[in-house]
Amino acid sequence: MRRFPLVLLRLPAVLVLVLGLECLSATHARSTHAAGYETLMVPSAAMGRDIPVAFLAGGPHAVYLLDPFDAGPDVSNWVTAGNAMTTL
Repeated sequence: MRRFPLVLLRLPAVLVLVLGLECLSATHARSTHAAGYETLMVPSAAMGRDIPVAFLAGGPHAVYLLDPFDAGPDVSNWVTAGNAMTTL
């Protein structure tokens, strides 16, 4: 019977910790989105032209998203139609 009050004291502490971590991760995601992205032009010898690449800094990981052959020449479809910068 003494364990029951101890569980009731631990449960709110765990909930506060989880909610605090969730708020912290949501704030980090918003700050990454607010930073925006940079468009770089990468030369391609195989294609005979410069290829636009959208670059978003902010961590040690990388995701490479290749546009299909019918993508627009000036901007990545992943940025405009795919909304990749806010989704990933």
